Amino acid sequence: MSGTTGTGPFPADSSAGIVGNTIGGSLACAGNVPPPTNRGTPNTVTGSRTGQCAAL
Repeated sequence: MSGTTGTGPFPADSSAGIVGNTIGGSLACAGNVPPPTNRGTPNTVTGSRTGQCAAL
């Protein structure tokens, strides 16, 4: 995911959310302002996690 900006109308929309997904490959994020979050619900990623998504 790259290049998201701004916020949404609800407090939970303060940044892009990558929440509780099962990803059968790599997850890479860059250039998102503010950086994406998993909002406390981890993702399952079989490949690498890089950039802003390293901790998601």
